[in-house]
Amino acid sequence: MNINPYINKIETKVLKMKHINGKTHVATKDHIIFDYDKLNSFHEEVYLNGKKVESIYQSSLGPIYVIDYTELSEDVTLSLDYETRKKLLSSMTYRYLIPSICKKYLDLKAYGFSTEKNLSAFRIDNIYYDHELNSILTNLESVLKEYQKSGLDIITSTTDDGKLTKIDGIYKGRYICPHLANLSELEGFQVSHFNFTKNGLTIYYHNR
Repeated sequence: MNINPYINKIETKVLKMKHINGKTHVATKDHIIFDYDKLNSFHEEVYLNGKKVESIYQSSLGPIYVIDYTELSEDVTLSLDYETRKKLLSSMTYRYLIPSICKKYLDLKAYGFSTEKNLSAFRIDNIYYDHELNSILTNLESVLKEYQKSGLDIITSTTDDGKLTKIDGIYKGRYICPHLANLSELEGFQVSHFNFTKNGLTIYYHNR
């Protein structure tokens, strides 16, 4: 199922509904959520007819939304916060850009991306010294600023080989995660802090 990542509110139909222990479990025809666990991301707050969804689980019908006991008609509204969605898309867009920069300019592998509500993180192994860290941060900040100014489109298409994503001159390969439509939408890369571990370096950056 392809979801327009910018959509934060939809009108949809109830496929199935049941009441269990004072809660209403609802399966809907359409959805606006991502597979957060697969993306290693925080879960966005979702609302069904204005009621906060307490939990979501998977079934043969797709996601099941659990809310306080409510009688629903066939037509319902799913919604989430647009600004939170934009921050999430910005964070995940960096999952295309940061590995590309690290490989092209530093011959390093950036991996292990994760996204919490306010901070995201990634890892680079075998980095233990301040001068190495400074080189990484200088390159990331400089190149990402140029990428943002470029205003390049980020295009994902479905092919016989699956979904592929392209950013001219920057990235061309498999679809990794939802993303912004254009690099100009990025608010600017800002590192929060970093940790040296026994395996190397973890860098944390703000979701903006």
